[in-house]
Amino acid sequence: MAKLVSSGNTMPDSPGKFAMMKEMGAANAAMSKGDMRSACKSYMRAQQMSGQKS
Repeated sequence: MAKLVSSGNTMPDSPGKFAMMKEMGAANAAMSKGDMRSACKSYMRAQQMSGQKS
């Protein structure tokens, strides 16, 4: 059986994780533009996704 090498990542590479990272990226982009409301919204969405460990 092939041994899967994880790069120090606790979360598996899943669509959920990718979406979460996309939300975090959106939050950072909004924050750099000074759009705190959008940044907060994206950040909260990312937090929700990370909380849903399947």
